[in-house]
Amino acid sequence: MCFDALVSILRRIYGGKGELGHYISKMEQDPDLREEAGFISSFKTIRDKVDHPVRISKKLDAESTFSTTKRLILIIAKKKLSQMTRKSKA
Repeated sequence: MCFDALVSILRRIYGGKGELGHYISKMEQDPDLREEAGFISSFKTIRDKVDHPVRISKKLDAESTFSTTKRLILIIAKKKLSQMTRKSKA
C-alpha cells in the first residue's frame, strides 16, 4: 500500500498512469526531485520483499516501509509546493 500511495502522489505531479519506475525517470529530469529519485530507485528494490500480495511483512519491515514512504511523500509535497509558490510569484 505504501508504494501505491507514493505512485499516486507522483501521478498527480507528473500525470499519466505509469508505474513507479516511470516516475523515477521523470524525477531524474526534475531539478526539484532529482535527489529523491536515486533514493526511491533503491527503495523500489524493497518492493518485492515487502509489498507482495502473497507475503505478509514482518512488523518491523512494514513499519520501516511506512515510515520511509511517509517521509518521501512529505519531502516531495514540500518541494513541489515550494515550486508552485515560486511560479505563482513570478
